[in-house]
Amino acid sequence: MEIVKIINNNIVSALDDENKEIVVMGKGLGFHTKAGQKIPEERIEKIFRLNDESEIGKFKELLEAMPLEHIQTSVEIIDYAKSVLKRRINQNIYITLTDHINFAITRVKDGMEFPNPLLWEVKSFYPSEYLIGEYAIALIRKDLGIEFKTDEAASIALHIVNAEYDSDMSNTMRITTTIREVLSIIENFFGMKLDEESLHYSRLVTHLKFLVQRIFSNQMLDDGETELSLMIQKMYPHEYECSKKVVDYIKNKYQNYTISQDEMTYLAVHIRRIYIELHKLEESKQQKGEEMLNALKGKLGFGKKEGEVIGSPIEGKAVALSEVSDPTFGQEILGKGMAVIPTVGKVVAPVDGRIEMIFDTKHAISMKTAGGAELLIHIGLDTVNLKGEPFTAHVSAGQEVKAGDLMLEFDIEAIKVAGLEIISPVVVCNTPDYKEVKVEAGKHVKVLDEVMTLVK
Repeated sequence: MEIVKIINNNIVSALDDENKEIVVMGKGLGFHTKAGQKIPEERIEKIFRLNDESEIGKFKELLEAMPLEHIQTSVEIIDYAKSVLKRRINQNIYITLTDHINFAITRVKDGMEFPNPLLWEVKSFYPSEYLIGEYAIALIRKDLGIEFKTDEAASIALHIVNAEYDSDMSNTMRITTTIREVLSIIENFFGMKLDEESLHYSRLVTHLKFLVQRIFSNQMLDDGETELSLMIQKMYPHEYECSKKVVDYIKNKYQNYTISQDEMTYLAVHIRRIYIELHKLEESKQQKGEEMLNALKGKLGFGKKEGEVIGSPIEGKAVALSEVSDPTFGQEILGKGMAVIPTVGKVVAPVDGRIEMIFDTKHAISMKTAGGAELLIHIGLDTVNLKGEPFTAHVSAGQEVKAGDLMLEFDIEAIKVAGLEIISPVVVCNTPDYKEVKVEAGKHVKVLDEVMTLVK
C-alpha cells in the first residue's frame, strides 16, 4: 500500500493491493512523508473504504478541514454502532456523521443549539440507535469536553438510521413522522392508548419502519387477494378496516405512493396482535376483582361454570398450535387453539352452532358456536392451492349444525401426494373474548373428544 496524497500529519490517501483508492489513518502517517512511499502496516490504525471516487473525494476534503480529535471521536462512535447493531451500515456514514458532529460542536461553541422535533419518535421507534446516540454524546463530553443536550443523541441516532437503511436525512424524517401518524390512526380507531413497553408494540413499530420504507422506495410486496387476505377480511373486519384507513392516509398525504393489498393484509395482522394485547391489559385490570368475586361465590356455595367445551372436529393426534409451521397459525396470529394431525378424512361440527363461511376451495370452514366462539377449521397447510380437488363440502354458509354433523370430507393421501402438510389447525378467532383457552394436546382423539375449554 503506497501513499497517493498527504491529507494531514495523521491521514493520507493511498492505493490498496487492488489499486483502489482508500483513506488511511495513523499517528504521524503524513508527517515527513511523500506520495509514492509505502505505508508501514504497523502504523495503520484505521482504513476507510468508500463506495466510489466521489465519496472518497468528499471524505478527503472533509478531513483536510477538520480537527483530528473530531475525526477520531466520530470513528469511535461509528465502530461502536457497528458492534452494537451487528448489521451492515453504509460506509457513507463516515462522511455524514463526521461532518454532522464537527458542525454540531461548532454550533455549541457558538452558543447555538436547536431542539430535535423528533426526539420522542427516535427514542420510541429506534431505541438501539438512540442509546448509541447517548453513548456518543457521553464520549464527546469525555474526549472533547463538549456538553450536548439529549436532542443531539436523537440527531446522531437518525444519522445511524440513515446508514442502516441506505436513506437520506429528509427521507428518514419523513418515515419517522409517518410512523407516528400511523400509530395515532390506530389509537384513534380503537379508542385505546398503545402500550409502548409491550412486545407487540415493538413488533408493530418494526413492521411499520420497513413498511413505510418500502412505500417510499416503491418496493411493495406482491399484490393480490391471498388466502390470508381473505381470512383477515372475514375474521377481523375491524382490524382490516383500520388498515384501510392507514392506506387512505398514505394516499391522501403522499399522492405518488400507495400500499398494496398484501401490505394492507400484513398490517391488519400486526394491528390484530396489538389489539389482542390491549384486550389482555384491560382484562388484567379486572382480573383481581373477578378473582375476589369468584372466591366469595365459592364461600357462599355458588358453583362456577367451567366454560364452553369444544370437541375435536377431526380424528387424529391432537397437538399444540405451536407445532404448526405456518406462522399465521403457529404464532397465534389468528387466535389461540390447537391442531390435529388427521387419521380420518372427515370434519364434523365440534359443537352446536352455525356455519359462517366455507372457502370456495373447501379447505377451510368457519362456524360460530352456540356459546359464541368463532372457530376456524383449516385442513392442512397451503391446501388452498389444491383448488378444492381433495375436498367435499356437506354444509353451506348460514346452515345450523349439531355436534357430530358431517361438514367436510377430504382425501388425506391426495394432500400428501401434493407435497403438503396435513396438520389441521382449529383456531378460536375471537380469543380476546375469553380469559383462557385451555387445550388438550399430545394424544390421539376421536371426533367430539374434548380438546378445548373456553373460559370467559
